[in-house]
Amino acid sequence: MLTFLQHAYTLNPITALAYYCQAEGTEQNELLLVGEGAFLKIYEVKSSKLIAQCRVFNSQTVHGIAAQGNDGSGDGLLTIWGGRSFTVLDDVDLKNIISSKVRSLVSNEKVAPDWLLACAISPFNASGGCIFITAHSVALHVLPLDGSKQLSMRRLSSPSRSILYSANIVWTSESSIMVAAGTVFGEIEIIALKMSIADSTESSEILFTFTGHEGSIFGVQISPEIKGPDGQLTRLLASCSDDRTIRLWDLSLLNSNPADPPLTKRLLKDTGFGGVVPDSQGILSERLCIATAMGHASRIWHVKFITPRKPESEKETPVNVLSFGEDSAVQQWALDGWSKGSNDNATQDGLGLEKLTLKPKATLRAEERCVGKECGSSVD
Repeated sequence: MLTFLQHAYTLNPITALAYYCQAEGTEQNELLLVGEGAFLKIYEVKSSKLIAQCRVFNSQTVHGIAAQGNDGSGDGLLTIWGGRSFTVLDDVDLKNIISSKVRSLVSNEKVAPDWLLACAISPFNASGGCIFITAHSVALHVLPLDGSKQLSMRRLSSPSRSILYSANIVWTSESSIMVAAGTVFGEIEIIALKMSIADSTESSEILFTFTGHEGSIFGVQISPEIKGPDGQLTRLLASCSDDRTIRLWDLSLLNSNPADPPLTKRLLKDTGFGGVVPDSQGILSERLCIATAMGHASRIWHVKFITPRKPESEKETPVNVLSFGEDSAVQQWALDGWSKGSNDNATQDGLGLEKLTLKPKATLRAEERCVGKECGSSVD
């Protein structure tokens, strides 16, 4: 008589986290999706209990989880990726995992042509699918096919073949995507992608190449639309690097309408750490870096904007950033004196350019915890 060993439980380092709000009748069930090794674990936020687990990949570690909608709210698509592997789930798949009807998704594992760094699902339309960015700055458009579990994967035209350590993706309209790509050589490329699902047409362009960091870019994030001191909606970019600095960049000059950035002609530029060169619109990168901070004792792996769940419509949005370091510390920073014009809180650098300050607000060590409500806002 043959006997078989069946997997019961695994405990690995947590390599991916995502918040998901599942509709249950008139109520919302808050879930925390956790990547541990090749497994997806699901915790109920209210009770802090593990309610389900499922093997996602055969052997590949989960590196990222993305949910459709703002703050992971709403029943929509869910993407999980690691290395070159990825899978796409819907709300029915998630319910089957929670009810223990499904314990393995290995048969749904798909393989991309390159290492995957980031993913964003279209918040406008479920049929819009999702965009992945690879380690060589190539965008992949993945679409679920109607009435089946099959996926179509299309490689979009890329204006760059830079080697990336980090990337962040924002859908600015149903057909427009903005990408921040952090390169090995200390540059940050802001890329605009435009595509049409109906006729498969597409275009892409590098809008800016930011320089100034003196090390590889380990983390980038484009902020949600925020209201600036001038009352206009804009976006900021946060970056962190091997040089242990955090930088904030002003993206408002991309266009007066941030929902549809223009495609501009790319100019030749130098490559390397710390240089200040003209970007694709002839504006110095140094001018668009509005704040720099250093506070970690070692390299900084990632940065995240903190935005209020319900920002006050009449006031400018407070700008707060979390940084996550190799020193096992999480630090919170607040942008002080943000203004389009001159102000008393700004200083002038050697080029006569206005500089603002990122003030430290809190530091969390490995043994400390920060709960969303205690922090006063949500992390997007």
